[in-house]
Amino acid sequence: YSKNITINGNIDSLITVECGGILIVKGSIENGAVVQCNGDAFVEKGIIGKKTSFFVRGYLETDFIQGVKIRVMGNLTVQNNIYDSQVFCGGELYVEGKKVKRKNKGCIIGSDVTSMKQMFLHSAGSEFSKTTLSCGIDLELTKQIDEMEKAIPLLNKKILGLQSRIGLDLAQTGIEVILKALPRSRKNT
Repeated sequence: YSKNITINGNIDSLITVECGGILIVKGSIENGAVVQCNGDAFVEKGIIGKKTSFFVRGYLETDFIQGVKIRVMGNLTVQNNIYDSQVFCGGELYVEGKKVKRKNKGCIIGSDVTSMKQMFLHSAGSEFSKTTLSCGIDLELTKQIDEMEKAIPLLNKKILGLQSRIGLDLAQTGIEVILKALPRSRKNT
C-alpha cells in the first residue's frame, strides 16, 4: 500500500506488509512476518523471530526486539531491550531499558548492534552471551567490500587471460567498436 497503514493487532507469521508511508502496529510483529516500510514505523509491543524480515527507511520506535535481523535507516528507539538480534541503525540508537530493574540485566544482550551515529543505552552485555556494539561503521557493508576486494585479483587474472586469447587490450578506449567490427569467426573465440 503506498500510503499510511494502521494495524490494530499483530502482524502474524507469513504475512507481508509493504507500506509507502507511516506504519503503526498496535500489537507485535511475529516470527516469519515480512515488513518493508518507506516511512516511519511504530510497533507498540515488539518485533520477534529469526524468520522475520524487517526494513524501515525512516524512524522506528518499538517496545523490544528479540531474535530478529532488522535494518532501520533512520533513528531507532527501543523502550525496553534488544535480545539475540542483528540490528543496523542508520541514525541514532536509543535503548531506554524501562523495565530493567537489576544491574546484572542488560538492555542489549547477545546481539550485534550497529549505529551509524550515536548510541544512548541504559546498559549492554551479559556474562552469558556475546554482545557486539559498533558505532559509525556498517559491518555488513564492510564484509561485502572485503569480499569484493578478494575477488578483484581473480577477475583481473580472468581479464588478462581473455585479452591474451583474443589478442586485444580490453581496457583501451573504443573497445566496443573494435569488438563489434570483428568478423564472426573471430567473435566466437
